[in-house]
Parts: sequence; structure tokens; C-alpha cells
Amino acid sequence: MANITTDFSAGRKPMPYPNDQCVVPLMFDYALPSGQAYALNDTIELGILPSNTIPVDCFIAYEAMAATGAVSLGVLNTGKTDLDTSASSGGAAWIGATTVSSAGLTRATTPACMKTASSTGNRSLALKVTTALGTPVAGARIIVVVLVRSAP
Repeated sequence: MANITTDFSAGRKPMPYPNDQCVVPLMFDYALPSGQAYALNDTIELGILPSNTIPVDCFIAYEAMAATGAVSLGVLNTGKTDLDTSASSGGAAWIGATTVSSAGLTRATTPACMKTASSTGNRSLALKVTTALGTPVAGARIIVVVLVRSAP
């Protein structure tokens, strides 16, 4: 299983941070690189959930990414090997297994995203491959938007 990073998760691009109780969108736009294989349980580390913020909603929009395949969205565990299902990270994937063989939009359908607790440190947000992507389409995009607010 591999952990694939992006410019946001590697710190090459800055993350926005909410002031007061304003809601700020964190948007991660990931294009499948040519020749990259995505096996079962691989993770794509998109970026960070900034410290002292609380997510209030999330969704993913995607182009047809492969002939077959599915991904889930959530907080990456500290070992960067799987999505964190502890209570402080919402207790489950924020968005469960979503088939990405055709274009679509999926919004959180459980309260896991909104149940995520504030943390004094940054945490990684990631997609987890729950069904291997068969013949990935180079350049296909997946856009993840997480709405956050400052912790009280």
C-alpha cells in the first residue's frame, strides 16, 4: 500500500485558515498522474485539516477516474496507512466508498465529518482506495471540498 502526497500535504502550497466563526472552504484538486497505479488500500494524502478547526461539511466531485474503482474520504491516521476511525476523527470515513468509474458528486451522508473534534495539531486529509482503480485515466480530476470553521 502506498501513500501518495500532493502539494498541499507536502507543504508546497499554503492552506487557508478561518478567522472567528467564518466558514472557509479547503479545496483540494487532484489529477491522476500518468502511469500511477492505485491499489486497494492506497491513500492519497490531499492536504491538512488545520489545527484548531472543525469541519462542518464536505463533498467530492470527480471525473471518470478508471474503468472500476472506489475511494473514501477522511482523516489519515498518524502512521499514514489508513483512515482514522477514532472518535476524535469522526468515528468513520467522512464519505464512504464512492464508485469513481463515472463522473459524479458525493456529499457526506453521515455525521462523521461534523463529529470530528478540534485538534491542537494539523491532521492529514486523505482519500483511501477501497476498490483498486482499474486502468486509471491519466489527468482525470477529483476535487475535494471541506468546509471548516475555527474551534470555539
